[in-house]
Parts: sequence; C-alpha cells; structure tokens
Amino acid sequence: MPDVLSYNDYYPFGSLIPNRHGSSTAYRYGFQGQEKDDEIKGEGNSLNYTFRMHDPRIGRFFAVDPLFKDYPQLTPYQFASNTPICSDDLEGLEARKRIKNNTYFITLKNVNFKFVFRKSTEYFTQAAARNNTPKKDFTINTQMFDYKSKWDYVNADTPQPTSDYTPQGLNVVDGVKKAGRSSENTFYFSESSSGVWTTGFGDVPSDSKFGFGGGTPLVVDGLKFGETNTYKDDAPESVKKVGSVGSIDPKNWKYLKQKSNGVYSGQNDSDVGKTILGYNSKTKNWIIVSQENGKSGYTLDQIRDYLYSKGFDNILGFDGSTSSTLIEDGKTRVSPDERKNSTMPSGVNLSVPQN
Repeated sequence: MPDVLSYNDYYPFGSLIPNRHGSSTAYRYGFQGQEKDDEIKGEGNSLNYTFRMHDPRIGRFFAVDPLFKDYPQLTPYQFASNTPICSDDLEGLEARKRIKNNTYFITLKNVNFKFVFRKSTEYFTQAAARNNTPKKDFTINTQMFDYKSKWDYVNADTPQPTSDYTPQGLNVVDGVKKAGRSSENTFYFSESSSGVWTTGFGDVPSDSKFGFGGGTPLVVDGLKFGETNTYKDDAPESVKKVGSVGSIDPKNWKYLKQKSNGVYSGQNDSDVGKTILGYNSKTKNWIIVSQENGKSGYTLDQIRDYLYSKGFDNILGFDGSTSSTLIEDGKTRVSPDERKNSTMPSGVNLSVPQN
C-alpha cells in the first residue's frame, strides 16, 4: 500500500480547515504546492512563494508586489488578484488563470507571436504541436476560412490540401502578407514596427510587424460590442435612428455604449465553442479564452464583461463552434472536430518564458 504523505482541505486563501488535514514531518509543502514555514507562526500560517511570504489567514503577502506598478488597480499586498477561487499566485508575482466551467482563462505577459500554418499532410493540431518551442507555448485557431469545394470541405476526415482553404483576414509579418485575403468588415490585432499593439476595423495595416485579421469584436478601444446598439444620452437623433441593430459609421461610435455585431450574436451561447484573445493596453498582458464546442461554459456577454472588468480594453473572438482549438506545449486542451482539424489552414502561437 502507498504511504499518504499529506492530505489537506483549505479555505479559499489557503488556511487549513480544522480536523481536515494532516502531513508527515518530512513533507513541507502546502497550499498550491508552496513550501510551508511553520516554525514561527504555526502550521500552515506562512507560505514561501519564492519572492514573498504569504499569510493565508489574512490573504495577503508580507511584502510589496515587485510588479505593483503594472497593476495600479490592486493593493501591492494582494494575493492572486483577490480571486483565489479562479487564480493561482505561483511565484508571488502575478496570477495565472485556471479552468472554470469548461473554459480556459490563460493570462500571458512578455508574449512572442508567430503564425502556425498547417501542411497538406497534417491536421491542424499536429501543426500546432510541430511549432512547439522551448518556451511555454499556447496555440489557438484564428480566422474563419474559404474553401474551393464545398463537397470536399463537408466530407473532410483526413488532412486536406492547404491551397484549397484561405483565411478570411490577412496574416502579416514585417509588412509581408503570409496568408489570407482581405476581410474589411472584420477586426484585427496589429503590432507596429515600434512594438505598439492596436485593434481596428478593416484589414491589417500593410506595414504591421505582426498582424492578423478576421476577428469578431467584443471590446475595441474600450467600446463594448454585443447583440444590440446602446446609445449614450448625447447621441444625435441621426445616429439613434439606426435602431437597436444596424451599421453605424465608425466616426459615430463615440455616441455608443455598445455596438451591435451580427457574428457576435451567433456565438453568444454558453454551449458554443469559443476562441477569444484579449489585450490590456495598460499592463501589456494578453489573455486567451478557449472553450470546446458542446461543453457548457459562458456566453460571450459573460466573458466580455469579466475581461473588461479586469482591464482588457481590446478583445476579439475568432472562429468558434467546432473550430475552437487550444494546444498547450504540444498537448491538445480544446479539440476541434475532425472536419475542422483536417481543413483549418492557420492559427497563432503565443509563447512566454517558462516560470
């Protein structure tokens, strides 16, 4: 029989629940796998998070967060962004999201982007695994795509010729189009030559250092998108006459609290697969949100409002439903269906330094 070294039940911030824990003297690890420092404050009341010590009784660190300037909205002594149910604070620096309701929330900093292009002899998930790097890697699918033959697309169950499938939206690196077609009624992420990321309506700027289009807007420059138009009190009647649904000139978006979008409406269901990418222009953090099709998760409204509350002011959705894919370090976390895995032409890899 194996020996039990430790069993522990915790309150949200890591305090031990009385009469529901026990550890051998040789085992020094506790909440979130961090090393305990029991000598001064008693069992489980002090945890070593490498950069700072944590007191789970008050849910606070003893020292200032080294990254506190990046998070002005939080106290510098906070633990896991004050959200211990859905976040870890693995090294006492910043939170990393978990899975909630079958939905991945993955926050990334210091991200390196590159495109993933499927070969005609491989599935998209194989292409993603092939592009794995020594860093911490996440690969997602991106744009919807055109096909040459509807029959071949509908019946695809093995890898298809990539020349038969074209991304709806441009993929640009150093001012050169790598794949895709114009999709001027969608939205893009673009990095300038000076390293500034922007989100916009239309095609990716031709001089982008890195950019990809074809996105569905959830939030653009702080403006929320949704199923209906919602107007500010000072909106002119000439703008309001568009009504609850309809196109509004971008120059008049300043009069909106929320802008309607038709594609958004089609994915605003908790059981529909989702691939979402968000950017916080203040902290420079990115977040991936990924949900497999058919599994109960969140609506777009819920995800949009949650990310917005966390400071993400630019959020785009990409090809969802049965296309939604997430690969972590070569391992499939969110799976597309067989047809989409056989046909999707491209995606994006986001890599960050290992912890």
